[in-house]
This record gives sequence, structure tokens and C-alpha cells, in this order.
Amino acid sequence: MNRSQPSSADDQKPREAESGLATNLRDFWIFLVGDRLAEILILLVVMILAAVMEMATVAAAIPLVGSLIDSQSDTSNFLSGSLRLPDFIANADDPHTWVLAMAVIVVCVAAVVRILVIRMSAEFSARVGVDLQVRYFRYLLNRDYETAINESSSKSISLISNKIQIVISNYILGMLTTLTSIVSAIGVIIVLLWLSTAVVFLALGLLISSYVLIAWFSRLKLKKYGRDLQVYFPQKVRCVQEGLGGFRDVTMGGSQDVFANKFSTVTTKVEKAGARLVFYNRFPRPLVEAIGISSIAGIAWLSHKGIYSSDNLMPILGVFALGMLRLLPFVQQIFGQWAKVFNGQMILAELMTVLVHFEDRRPGDASYIKKPTIDLSFEKSITLTDVCFGYQGVEKSALEHISFTINKGDYVGIVGPTGSGKSTLVDLLMGLLLPSSGMVAVDDTLLEEGNLEQWRRQVAHVPQKIYLSEGSIESNIAFGVAKHDIDSFKVAECARKACIEEFILSLPAGYNTHVGEDGVRLSGGQRQRIGIARALYSDCKVLVFDEATNALDEATERLVVDGLLSQTSDYTIVVVTHNLASVNHCHRVLTIASGRAEWQ
Repeated sequence: MNRSQPSSADDQKPREAESGLATNLRDFWIFLVGDRLAEILILLVVMILAAVMEMATVAAAIPLVGSLIDSQSDTSNFLSGSLRLPDFIANADDPHTWVLAMAVIVVCVAAVVRILVIRMSAEFSARVGVDLQVRYFRYLLNRDYETAINESSSKSISLISNKIQIVISNYILGMLTTLTSIVSAIGVIIVLLWLSTAVVFLALGLLISSYVLIAWFSRLKLKKYGRDLQVYFPQKVRCVQEGLGGFRDVTMGGSQDVFANKFSTVTTKVEKAGARLVFYNRFPRPLVEAIGISSIAGIAWLSHKGIYSSDNLMPILGVFALGMLRLLPFVQQIFGQWAKVFNGQMILAELMTVLVHFEDRRPGDASYIKKPTIDLSFEKSITLTDVCFGYQGVEKSALEHISFTINKGDYVGIVGPTGSGKSTLVDLLMGLLLPSSGMVAVDDTLLEEGNLEQWRRQVAHVPQKIYLSEGSIESNIAFGVAKHDIDSFKVAECARKACIEEFILSLPAGYNTHVGEDGVRLSGGQRQRIGIARALYSDCKVLVFDEATNALDEATERLVVDGLLSQTSDYTIVVVTHNLASVNHCHRVLTIASGRAEWQ
């Protein structure tokens, strides 16, 4: 059987190089819509309503500005002719009051609609953001083992903790805001065009051409600083992991300054890139504001010289100024969003690599990338036949032509020097890896993708370094079990079998004692015995101890081993060690040397 090559985000060619930003955006929005089409349509309707209200706001300002400029002038003809309002308003005794009341009502309604759009957009982005983060975390948990050990944890942490937030901001919330801005801007432009086509085209020409030129000259810088964020943020996370993870060595070696300086260097690069992106996003607005004001001044000058004239010039200029005031933020938002999309394209490509290559479910589906399972029972034996295995990118094979059988109820030792292939062999036995050639079978059933999950649930692994969560001893023994489902009596029984019960009961909080981050408050032997208790709690009938008792004193190790030996009919036990004394009581011992195996 040939081992299928694992697919990892690192192995995939950058999607940007393959298909470009446009394809990534298309695929992202296809993913985004999923079963949220109704939500998006409702949001679009509200956005269009907001655009209509923006038009009404600008239109309502025409008679208002005219009235404020000259409250003594006859505005009835202007009101009824220019706006074609009902006669009972235009010819009222006090049309100014009607105009003011209408303007206030329109502005208030428009404000309510805009607030509604902001809230709906934010909540929609939040829901999609949860989907993205959960789906990516599910991917991380469901990766094949070889992919997981080859991928950088700092890269995964930076993507789920920071980069997905950037995607949410840039490509969901930002683009929804931009869509609102585009629709609203079109509405405002329509109203302005209705007032004076020539003036509006002149101003818009200056406005749009200014942003286009700025965008053209900024694009390379935006791309560069976006790439810098993608590269340097995982390095920043790695600095924190190394400094805190190796805290004891850092303290003993007095290397705090080395790690602090390294963190300072990387953080400076991250913040510099972020600051430059903020600058390139925001600096156009002051320039364009100057251009807009200059345009208004130019129109006034043309009118003063008699080159351009209008019977309602002052109201038109006032409304035009209001229109530009409303239009400029929209155009700035559009430019800012373009800048975010452009500088974030590398991050989007990285995320889409995962979504496209590993995603086969719609948003919200709890069975994300869940593989089909085939029932697999262990009643007789585990058999390896002519198994060879080599890691990707490594020329020499880790294991070559391994063949042996472990019967149910056996207590087997696997010994060999460091680097001989013991851990790789154990990973094959547990179904974490599939052989490059040859086969691994359980009761004559070949281990393959369809039944790996079933087999893994029957095997408990106790590694040399036990991972402990920052919780209670009880939750660490029943690791991966929801708090309300923990069987306290079973936890105590497993602790007794692992010879850790006496120590736990001596603690003031007993099983509720918190172990600290990664079990920092416990000794190596105590951690290992909690690991053994965890394996027993899982009810797995195959127990694999990978250097799992090397931190125990001889007497404690003998107690644990004797307890397990008394139940060999219930368990099949595999002990992996380089210490021959640890396998004295094993039924059989398999020696691994230079990637090959033989029974002693």
C-alpha cells in the first residue's frame, strides 16, 4: 500500500501566484455566501434603503439652504418648480417651517437607517468571523499527523488569532461598508447631477482622478507592507513562545536580553508595517479635501467673473458643499477598503489555501472535514507486514521492511537507541502515520483512511512529556471530556492504578487542585503518572508507553508495572524505551536498530 501524500497549507503553491487576487476574492465570497444568502439579501435591501435616504438628505438640503441664505426671498417658485413639491407646502404661509421640518425628519430617518446598516454589517461579520475561526481550528485538529508535525505552530496561532481578524475586517466588514458607501455615493451623485451636471462632472473628475493616481502610486508599498505583516507576525508569536516556553532555561542562562532584543526587532518591523499601512490608508483624505474646497472656490470664482451663472447659485453651492462633505467619506472608505484588500491579499491567499484544499462543507456544518468511518474491532492481533516509511523531504527511510505481530493481551517492549525509529514505529502502530509501503492490519483489516479514526479511539498513548492543560487534576485525567460528563469515581480509580492517588489526596483541594500552565506545579514523575491515569480513563484496550516511566523512581515504576501486569488480559501494552531494565517483565522485546526490527 502506498502512503497518500498529506496535503498541508505549507505544501500548496501560493494561490496568489496560481490564480491572483480576483480568484481568491471570488472563492472567498462563494464560501461566504454558503447558506447565508438570505442574510446578505436582507442586508443589501437595507443598504439600498440607506442610499435612498442619503439622496433624500442631500435633496432636502436644497430648499433648506435657499431658505437660510435669504429667508425674506420668495422661495415658493423655487420650492414648487425645482423640487416639484406639493403646492400646499410650497405655497404655505410659512414654507420655511415646512422645509425645516421635512429636512429634520429626513435626516433623522437617514441616521436611523445608517445605524441599522452599521449594526447589521457588524453582526453579520461577527457571525462569519466565528465560522472562519472555528473552521480553521477544526482543520488544525483534523490534519493528518505528518502535516501537523511539519507545520509551524506560530504560523497557525498567528493565522487564527490575528490574520483571520484582518480578513474579517478587510474582506467582510470592510467590503460591506464599502458596498454601502458605493451605493450611497451613487445616490448622492445622482442628486448632485440633477442640480448642475457640468459642475458635478468637474468636481467628480478631480476627486476620482486624485484617488486613482494615489492608488496607482501606493499599490506597491501597500503590497510590500502587507507581505511584511504576513511574514513578521508569526515570527513575533514564535519569539513569545520561545521566551515563555523556555522560561527556566532563559532564567538560568541569563538570556533575557537576547530574547527581549529579538522580540523588539521583530515587533518593530510589525508595528512599522502596520503604521505605514495606516498612513497609506488615511493620507489621501486631506489632499482630496483640499481639492474639493478648491473646486468650490473655483466655481464661485467662475460665477464672480460671469463665466458661469445660475439663478440659484448660492443654494446650489451650499448643497454642493454638503454633497461633497457627504461624498468624501464614502470615496475615502472605498479607497481605504481597496488599500486593505490590496495589502491583505497574501493573508487572504493563505486562508483560502486552507478553505479550498481542505473544506468540503458549508459554513456552520459541525461535521467539517469529518472523514467517513468504518467499524474496526480489535480481537486478535496487530500485524505489520514489510512496512517501510520515510518522512517527506528526508532521503533516508526511517523504517525498512518491518514485519511482526502483536497479539491481544501481549505486553511488548520496543527498545533501541535514540534515532533508531522507535517513535516512528509507534506512530504507525497507533495509526498516526500510514506506511510508505507495506501494510498495517488489525485483525486482518488493513488500516487506511476510512478506519483510522476508529482505531485511534482504541489506543491510548502516554508520551515522555505529558501535556497538561491549565486546569484541575481531575480535568487533566479526564482530558478531552466535557466537565459535566466527567466520572469522578472513575477518575479516582484510574489515579489509584497509576499510583498518584495518595499524592492527590494529600493536596488541600484534592482532585480540584490546579496544576498551573502545562503542569508547572508538578514534578516530572507526577506528570507522568497523571498521564498514565489519563490513558486508563480513556478505556482504551491498547496502551502505548513511549518513555513514559523514565521520570519515575524504581519503586514507583515497579508498582505501576505490577498493577498493569495484573490486568494484562484486559490490556495490550507496548512499552517503548531505551532502558532495557524497563522491559524486564515484558512478554517479548522487539529491538529496533537502523530502521530494522527483530525479536530478542
